[in-house]
Amino acid sequence: RDEISSIYDSHKRIEKVLWYTKEILDKDEFLQDIEEKMMHVAKEMTDDYGKDYRNTLDFLLLQIKNIFESNLERYSLYMKAMIEDKEAMIRLGESISGAACALEECQESLDRMIWKEIGHA
Repeated sequence: RDEISSIYDSHKRIEKVLWYTKEILDKDEFLQDIEEKMMHVAKEMTDDYGKDYRNTLDFLLLQIKNIFESNLERYSLYMKAMIEDKEAMIRLGESISGAACALEECQESLDRMIWKEIGHA
């Protein structure tokens, strides 16, 4: 506020008209200086916001990194368990597939025996 008043005061001119003096404002110069001041303030705010944003982001990334590192062993155990479970599921699937094939062979053998007996009857 004081800076704007100072800028305003710096652009006041005194003009003499006949027997009295009149204060006028050089509007173009005043507006130009105000615009420059506002641009400077906006740049400072943008820079400050960028610094705050970067600091917050760095802080959050550091926290995430620390949490990840402190839980790395647990994550490793989970991954190992999931891999073992996957391997166990593959072995179980192979066993079930083998059992299904054996059952199919037994069914075919049984069907042959039944049809053979029916054919002799």
